[in-house]
Amino acid sequence: MRTRSLRYVTTLAGQLRRRPLRLSAAHTRSSSTRVTVTAPNRSKPLTLRKSDERPTTKHADVTVRRSVLSNSGGTALSVTGPAAKACEALDLESAGEPLVLVVAANQTALRQALGSKALTHSNIIGAVDSLAFAESDQLHVVACKLPPHVEAWTFDAKRGALPDLGRRRLEAALAKHTAPHFLVFGGDAAHEEDDFDDDDGDDGAAALERFARRVDGLFPHGTCAGAAARVNGAVLARLVHARRRPGPRKRAKRLKVFAAHKSDRPLVGVALLPREAGADAGAAAEKLGELCFGGSLRFHWAAGDGTSGLRAQRLRSAAMALYESWDRLDATSLRSLRACVHPGGRPVIGGDAALRSWDDLLGGAIRRRARGPARLGLRAEELHVDDALGLAVGSLAAPRLLGPGGALSSTAVFVENASGSFDVAHHHASLAEDDTSP
Repeated sequence: MRTRSLRYVTTLAGQLRRRPLRLSAAHTRSSSTRVTVTAPNRSKPLTLRKSDERPTTKHADVTVRRSVLSNSGGTALSVTGPAAKACEALDLESAGEPLVLVVAANQTALRQALGSKALTHSNIIGAVDSLAFAESDQLHVVACKLPPHVEAWTFDAKRGALPDLGRRRLEAALAKHTAPHFLVFGGDAAHEEDDFDDDDGDDGAAALERFARRVDGLFPHGTCAGAAARVNGAVLARLVHARRRPGPRKRAKRLKVFAAHKSDRPLVGVALLPREAGADAGAAAEKLGELCFGGSLRFHWAAGDGTSGLRAQRLRSAAMALYESWDRLDATSLRSLRACVHPGGRPVIGGDAALRSWDDLLGGAIRRRARGPARLGLRAEELHVDDALGLAVGSLAAPRLLGPGGALSSTAVFVENASGSFDVAHHHASLAEDDTSP
């Protein structure tokens, strides 16, 4: 009888000890399902709720957004705002993403980002460019966890050279369905400090342009997106490449910082390499490019995709995108125009008429005047925004279009749309006086 009682007590005690563990495990599984995104089955696309895709502002003066990179999975966390507050939000919201793209207004903001606990074991590429922000001491961080079967390879190179991927990766990258996709930061060739001769004879091209041409030549099915950092007075443009090695032991950090306009024209980047034919590396690269620098090869650039950050920053992004479309001889971003005034011309009223006038100007007069270049070579020298009025006033240097010292004055009125970005409604351009003339 005593033996039976002891056996009962032992069994009951064991059940009581195991029950809280079972409840705790069940609670952990349910909570992690709500707050984390797991790798799904390829046959079932992964999407976030609409409320999750919109920018959140629960952190003061900081915009935090979560996005899905592709149908196969992968998530991105973008944080924009003052450096100190952005790092605090990043520490709270980050899930230890292994790949990070950083854009900082100055070196102090960059050091704060590199010292963030959330980025301790992350591979980081980025740039210091004060002209990418509407205010000083700003930080834009895009931290991501890539989809399954997509590998990230961070690198730094010089003179627009392609990275050394190794024989195995290179052989796989040459195939159509496993082509690499690149995201890069470099320097702006339009800056006066750029001066060196290259073997291809194109001295006026930036390292990013050379890099993009080499990607097109070697990987015809690959893509390349990036942005050029610029010098703003005493604030020099910098490029950073930090490769962290996780592990139980503390290891030295591989941190490289380059002056963006050195004679060897460095650049830093990341290659997204599909490990199999069905991997969504292209979709992930496209989404990351949009979140960081608008999704194309940008030379007049404001950090972000135009929907994150303070209102002034989003307005500045819209103005820079307008200058970029003009520089590329592309009128597609001007579909929201309702009126415009061209240099020396009469007012053009009405959306269709304004778009036709820009299309005629970009496809005809400007292209003939510039003798068919890939770009007009415009450079934003000044940009002032008034976010209360939606007004952007800038000065654009145009030596290739108007000759040495030639410049244009630009005034644009923008309207905020439902996504938080701005569309141009009216634009006025006029010829500026040549300060270099006697």
